Amino acid sequence: MSRLSRSRVASWLGALFVLQGCSHTPQVEVPARIQLSRWSTLGIVEFRGAAEPELASLATSQFVQMLHAAQPGTPILELGSAQPVLAEVGHDALDFEAVRAIGERYGVDAIFTGELVFDAPKPRVSVGDAFDSVAARADVTGRLAVRLLDTRTGASVWSDSSSATAPVAHFGMAEGAGPVFGVSDPSDARLDLVQALVQQQRFDFYPSWQDR
Repeated sequence: MSRLSRSRVASWLGALFVLQGCSHTPQVEVPARIQLSRWSTLGIVEFRGAAEPELASLATSQFVQMLHAAQPGTPILELGSAQPVLAEVGHDALDFEAVRAIGERYGVDAIFTGELVFDAPKPRVSVGDAFDSVAARADVTGRLAVRLLDTRTGASVWSDSSSATAPVAHFGMAEGAGPVFGVSDPSDARLDLVQALVQQQRFDFYPSWQDR
C-alpha cells in the first residue's frame, strides 16, 4: 500500500471514529414524576367496577404490582373494597373528610382509588366503495381512572385515566372470496384490556432517560 493510500485509510478511520463518538450522546436518568417515597405508607382501596367486580379486583392487584415494579420496596397497604372501609370510619362516600379519616384509622399517608368501566360491545360496519366488499366487527372498550389522595388534606395529588379497545367479533366478505368470520370470548378480551389499561398508567412512576 502506498503512503498516499495509507494516509487516506487513516483519514477515513479517523472520520469514522469521530462520527461514532458524535452519534453516542450521553444520557442521564430523570426521576419518576411521582416519587412514592414522599409518603411513608400508601394505601389502596379496591377499584370500583359495579358491572365487573372481579376484573376491578384484578386491576387493583395489577396496579399494585406495577407500582412495586416501578419503585421497589414501596409499602402499600391493601385496604379492601370501599364500602367496608367507609363503614369502618363512619362515612358513606369517599369525600375529603372520609379520606382524612381513613388515613387516621389505617395509618396511611395517601391512598389510591380507581374505577374500572367496560362498555357493551359496539358493532361497526363498512362497505367497499364499489359495494364489492363488506366488513363488520364488534369491539369492547374499557376505561380505568385512578387518583392518589393525600390523607392529611384529603386533596387529590395525582390522577390519570386510560382507555383501550379490543375486538370480540369480526366478519368480512368480498367479491370472489368466501366469508371470513371470527369470534373471541368477551371475557378474554376484558382480561387483556385490564392489563393494557394498567400498563398505560405506568409512565409517571418509572424513571426516564434524556440526553445530557
